[in-house]
Amino acid sequence: MKNLKLIALAFLVITSCAPVKVATVSKLSQKAEGKTYKTYNIGGLELKSIPGENFSKNLQHVVGAIDKQMQDRGFVRGPVNPDLLINLGISVTDEVQTRETTIRDAPYQVKYYDGRSYGWKSEEIVVDEYKDGHVVLDFVDTKQNEMIWQGGVTGTLTNKQKKMDKRIDTVFDLLFKKFPLKAN
Repeated sequence: MKNLKLIALAFLVITSCAPVKVATVSKLSQKAEGKTYKTYNIGGLELKSIPGENFSKNLQHVVGAIDKQMQDRGFVRGPVNPDLLINLGISVTDEVQTRETTIRDAPYQVKYYDGRSYGWKSEEIVVDEYKDGHVVLDFVDTKQNEMIWQGGVTGTLTNKQKKMDKRIDTVFDLLFKKFPLKAN
């Protein structure tokens, strides 16, 4: 029974560690306080790395997730003279997960010198290689041409499109919970 409780606890800990998170959120600019914003549009896109194989699909889903969140807050997407312009900055980084070897790894790590003596030392070994995606949203007041809010998200990329779509939806749900504006 005790083992079953430990297994259940381990499962909860593992599943609660989401592969996405909100990385940065700024405060709303004082110049935006009390202003009326009703419309928005997606503006520029800045790529800080070479896009991956599913970039177009993922970008479409990112834009769709932003549209959903903005419309849920009462904003209307207006391509001509919007009140807010949302600029996207996107980068993908190659990451490496490592672990340090322990004495239990010694039989596999032993180095022989001169045929008689040997030595062992702890080393970092690669466990996994993966890609992390980063998206930064800059909200710009188009009348003043000034950024009024910024939010950034990050997450582990996957080639499984359904999983990736769910991660995008989840991370933008988290980000927009911190978004301080609703349409007036």
